[in-house]
Amino acid sequence: MVEAFGGYDFEFIEDLPEDLTCTLCHYALKNPVQIEVCGHTFCEDCFNQSKDHAAKNSTDFCCPIDRQVIDIARVFKNKADERKVLNLTVKCRYFVDECDWIGELRDVSEHETNCLKNKSVRDKTSEVDMIQLLNRMTELESKLQTNEENVKTNEKKLAEKDQQIENQCKINDEQSTEIKDLKVQMELVSENYDKQIKDLTIQVEKQSTEITNLRTTMMIPDIGDHLNFFAVGTAFQWKFNPVSVKASGVQLYSPPFYNVINSYCFQLGIDYLNNNYRIILFRYRGKYDHAQDMIKTIQSLDFNILVFGKNEKQKVFNFSHSDIDYSIPKFRERNSGLCDKINNNEIDSLTTHGYVHLHCFFKFTA
Repeated sequence: MVEAFGGYDFEFIEDLPEDLTCTLCHYALKNPVQIEVCGHTFCEDCFNQSKDHAAKNSTDFCCPIDRQVIDIARVFKNKADERKVLNLTVKCRYFVDECDWIGELRDVSEHETNCLKNKSVRDKTSEVDMIQLLNRMTELESKLQTNEENVKTNEKKLAEKDQQIENQCKINDEQSTEIKDLKVQMELVSENYDKQIKDLTIQVEKQSTEITNLRTTMMIPDIGDHLNFFAVGTAFQWKFNPVSVKASGVQLYSPPFYNVINSYCFQLGIDYLNNNYRIILFRYRGKYDHAQDMIKTIQSLDFNILVFGKNEKQKVFNFSHSDIDYSIPKFRERNSGLCDKINNNEIDSLTTHGYVHLHCFFKFTA
């Protein structure tokens, strides 16, 4: 089958749509071009042959269908119809020779290049196959000889491996006996270890109780007779590094502590702001907040919190009961507590070994 004139001459699986047929060659459009004015579409080769014919005869080049003069500048390639044609399903040209290939028109050229029903392909394939077959036979003969040599070598290695396995089995039996002995020893050690852990746990719990009792009964430091007060509760001790606080620019918080046993909980904050160190007292959520009946009398008495350095020089802050907000804010803000300031010179005089040591305790005033 030869492509006639300009279009595709193939056996289509379905009837060729009329709008994809060239009116000049009556085959499927190949590289279709479309006249913009009238919209008629032709194969590119068919269109060019008609144009050449008009030029040779010195006549106007007119549309073969409606005979209107064609403006070549307004003729363009019809890519949409080209895709539609290439999507059509066709048979191989050699289907009469029993080639059962069916596919899209765009793939037929690649198939026919390798189609075994094509005599030229068959002849070329047969020649190539014969050469490949001879090469393969030579390769297999060489591999066979190599394999025979490998078999002999492997048989020798296998005999050596069998001897190694036999020796290893003897070693394994000896190690198995040793492992059993070790397991018995480990069980004895484990029992002894569990007992030691139990004893240590009891000691730790006992020491923890002793530490708690010591903290509860801690003596309040003697800060001089000039501070006339009646102290209640356990002194709270804390220290901070002024250099670190100044460099970090963030607020540092102490652990929570109570003013008296089963009473309100507080927390100290330290920061550096506007060239001053600030000590801030925060009301903190505690575990006795729900027991209001037990501690409501605390709110009816004035109490002060005194903070001083461990050095000989002291700084005393007096926070009055009337200034305390007993409510607990949802979010603790930087300035939400009671605050007092210490300048750089005072910090230098209070610093011991790089730290300022704070002691916080309480007094009631009648």
